[in-house]
Amino acid sequence: MSTYLIQGINQGTTQNFNLTIADGSIVNMTIYYIPQQMGWFYNLSWNNNTSSFILNGRRIVCSPNMLRQYQNNIPFGLSCATADGTEPMNVTDFTSGFAQLYLLDSAGIFYTELNYYAPHD
Repeated sequence: MSTYLIQGINQGTTQNFNLTIADGSIVNMTIYYIPQQMGWFYNLSWNNNTSSFILNGRRIVCSPNMLRQYQNNIPFGLSCATADGTEPMNVTDFTSGFAQLYLLDSAGIFYTELNYYAPHD
């Protein structure tokens, strides 16, 4: 499985990341913490000269692929894992190691589909 831990998340309430994916294009992502909502949120945009994609104001939730519904439109996914399977709710959740945020490439998406969403006998 090809997942890439998004490094450098700190306790800042707004953080920007430029993530390079396999085709060389860039995913621009902003994550931000809203204390009144007790949660982390994200905006992201991607453009590879033939397609573009923008998504704003989505909550970071514990999921194998938060971008699954867009998998036919974008060549990457976004996964969040936490120590207890709940959403990251505290500003310190990423820095403490309680939560991790991952960028998935096509192999990571395939693995996720096969192991989390495919029917099993």
